[in-house]
Amino acid sequence: MNPSAFDHPSSSSQIQILDQPPVNILEFDYLEDQLVELHEEMQTLVLLRRVPTLSVAYEDQWASMKSKVCDIIDAVAKKCCRIQANALRHDLNNLHSS
Repeated sequence: MNPSAFDHPSSSSQIQILDQPPVNILEFDYLEDQLVELHEEMQTLVLLRRVPTLSVAYEDQWASMKSKVCDIIDAVAKKCCRIQANALRHDLNNLHSS
């Protein structure tokens, strides 16, 4: 990715985490794709550190990057916690019905 890549939305800027994460969010391929996109975006930002550019724009790009990382982690955590809560509820229901 080159520094001019930020003139156009990158695929990583299209990562959207909604209240309900994608069904496949825990699948290895999905997570790997998301992490690769984030890694590429981070590499680009690191390479831009010495390019004379508007400081506010560069800081906004880093803020956006951090937000995407947090959104992905939050979505994975919510999905895992939801699955764990359902498993616990299922086990408790089975225990009470025995």
